[in-house]
Amino acid sequence: EAVYYTAAVGVVFDAAAHSQRFFLGHDDDISCLTIDGSRTHAASGQVGAQPLVLVWAVSSLEQLARLRHGRVLGVTAVGFSADGELLASVGRDDLNTVHVWDWRHERLLSTVEGQKAVPPAVWGVQWAPAGGAVASEQQLQVAGDGGASPACLVSYGAKHIKLWGSKDGRGKTASWSMKVLRFGES
Repeated sequence: EAVYYTAAVGVVFDAAAHSQRFFLGHDDDISCLTIDGSRTHAASGQVGAQPLVLVWAVSSLEQLARLRHGRVLGVTAVGFSADGELLASVGRDDLNTVHVWDWRHERLLSTVEGQKAVPPAVWGVQWAPAGGAVASEQQLQVAGDGGASPACLVSYGAKHIKLWGSKDGRGKTASWSMKVLRFGES
């Protein structure tokens, strides 16, 4: 199956059966979509007067969560953590705000400035598949036991790549550290 969107519709295409199913939970155009690692959940963000992210089951098309974003013009990127428990989303505002959600409980855990620039300056977010970023005074320290950890993510976009780590090592705190990643000479 392939999952994609068009206008305000999430589409699940079954290539073998040559059939489609439709998720119709959005009331404005979808602007981004992601699927979790187990390929059972999708999250889609929308633009409009009341931007939000909807999390839905790929198999049943049942809406599982509705994450309201408040004072942004839309959602430009979404990404599930490696374990599928957390979801990051990026608002279409002048700070390109990164939101971290406990999506199963529809609870916003933290917000942090993604990149101060005209939106959309952050094009995507990707969680680290395994824990443990390098630790030193100049670099982020992300606690981890070497296994999968939802504590580390990367945002990327116009003229930047940033590595984010939560202070508690689990992504459940409003306090995040950030390191700008650079290529070439520093």
